[in-house]
Amino acid sequence: MHAGHQQQVLAHQIYEPARDENPAFGPRISPAQVSSLAAEALSRIAARTSDRDDDRPLTGQPIVGDAPARQLMDVRIDELCQALLSPNQDAGLAIITTLRATGLDVESVYLEYLSVAADRLGDWWNDGRASFAQVTIGTSRIYAIMRSMDHLFATPIRVPQKSALFAAVPGETHTLGVGMAADLLRRSGWDITLRVGLSHDELVESIRLSEPRIIGLSSGGAHSAPALARLVVALRHSNPSACIMIGGTDLRTSSKVVIAMGADAVAADFLTARAEMERLWNKVSQPLAAP
Repeated sequence: MHAGHQQQVLAHQIYEPARDENPAFGPRISPAQVSSLAAEALSRIAARTSDRDDDRPLTGQPIVGDAPARQLMDVRIDELCQALLSPNQDAGLAIITTLRATGLDVESVYLEYLSVAADRLGDWWNDGRASFAQVTIGTSRIYAIMRSMDHLFATPIRVPQKSALFAAVPGETHTLGVGMAADLLRRSGWDITLRVGLSHDELVESIRLSEPRIIGLSSGGAHSAPALARLVVALRHSNPSACIMIGGTDLRTSSKVVIAMGADAVAADFLTARAEMERLWNKVSQPLAAP
């Protein structure tokens, strides 16, 4: 692998804030919900790689043949799990960086290492080898690693007109604000698609098929934080090229966490939202460099 390519393998500027903020989800999102975010991300990865041309099964299990090879893979997964739980918060990332440097493709990293490591951490928790707090940290580090590799799935898409998709977080009943924002931006020349009243899976699939360059999500407050977190994780993997903005009036205490999950901007009022939309459009309308 060429050195110039290797520099683009892992986006450390994305990994580091995600690594630092994810363990702090606790006060706002329960440990069980943090673990569910990793599961959500992995499920989206499996869906995204299901149309590959090869015949490898998408079970998330190591694809090896004879017993010695399986034993070697078991050892490697154990080493990765230990690294993810270690005091060195970058130890797991170092292992994944080494794997990528040897030429291992990103799908194999996800499905043969990260997915299996997430399952094994769950097993360690069940049999008492790791505490729930440790497993929460380990899975949040897996998520941070995955975030740092999102750009490898991005594809250049050029859209001539300023456009975006706005949606209410699933389960949110206060949708007047997002509707008003959509109408005001349309008056400013934006082409805004609005999605409200959809379930999580319905919304993710609708956005995936629409391929918007900017996604605006409306959050009604702390009560919607778990659904918002799950949605951002899913969209970061189903629409890796898109920019995500979170809008809402109760974002002062959670903006850093929202950004760490993968959002590109937050806006507590319409004027801020309009300015952020313009900034994000300037970003996404630039030609994208191939990874």
